[in-house]
Order: sequence, then C-alpha cells, then structure tokens
Amino acid sequence: MKERHDQERVILITGAPCTGKTTIAKIIAKELRIKHINIGKKVIDENLYLGYDYKRMSFIADNEKLIESLVAEIKRTGYLIIIEGHYADIVPDQFVKKAIVLRTDINELIRRMKGKKYPEKKIEENITAEIMEIPLQNCLESYGKDKIFEIDTTMKSAKEIANLILDLLFRENCL
Repeated sequence: MKERHDQERVILITGAPCTGKTTIAKIIAKELRIKHINIGKKVIDENLYLGYDYKRMSFIADNEKLIESLVAEIKRTGYLIIIEGHYADIVPDQFVKKAIVLRTDINELIRRMKGKKYPEKKIEENITAEIMEIPLQNCLESYGKDKIFEIDTTMKSAKEIANLILDLLFRENCL
C-alpha cells in the first residue's frame, strides 16, 4: 500500500468550462512552485487528438495517447503536480491525491461563457453538463468520494479559491 501512496502526487482541478480551473491552477502552482498541466493545451501542443469538432469548436482528444503522455510526465516529474481541465478525470486513480471539482452558479456560467463568445450550442451543452453534475459524477466514478472536494467559485476571486484549496490540501496532509 505504501507504494501506491508514493505514486499519489497529482492534484486534479476539474469542472465545467469557465469555472476558473486554469486561473486557479496557475495560482496554486506558482504558490507551491510545482508543475501545472492544462490538459486541453497538452492535447493541442502534443498533437494528442483525433480531429477537430467544428460544431463544438474543440479538438477531440485521443484519450489513449493522452493518458500515456500524462502518466509518463507524472512519473518523470517525481513530485507533486497539478493537472487541470474539464476532462481531467482521465488521470489514473493510483496517481491522484485529491480531485477538486469547481462549481459555479448556472447564471454566472452563462455570463462567463457569453463573455468568451461561446456559441449558444456550446453554452447549452456545458450548462447541461453542470446541471447534471457530469464533472462531479466522472470524478466519483474515477476516484471515489474520499478523494473529491467541491468548491463553489461563484462569488469568490480566483485568489480566494486558490487559498481555500491550499488550506484544504494542508488540512488533508497532501502538501
């Protein structure tokens, strides 16, 4: 069992688009001086995709290659690492210390997505995913409830949320 815990060095940050994942992960990574991986950026930078979905305006990740690349990078890093993205729950369980699911009020999410000029169809799909708690359900399936924390980002700044997560990680002996 000790070997398993030695491998657990990933803090996941996930949630629907526009919940603050990237901004918050960058703040935490800078504060802790650790590596930060944005899954969406990794998919594009390393050509880990099968194609492009023009309706959704997003790349279709090749999950097999993405997982292989993530595992290799986690093993190579050898210390705590933050991985974030709306499908971050693909990271294998044995590497995950904690999974933080960011949640945001639906009206605020709509406002943020419209501010980023998301097409109506993409907004509708992402709002439906948030209402149905898809990011949370995916994490529960992948990691079980003991590794998961939910944080509401609606009325807090990114810095406040990052501090909440850091406090949580210290309390849980993850740092």
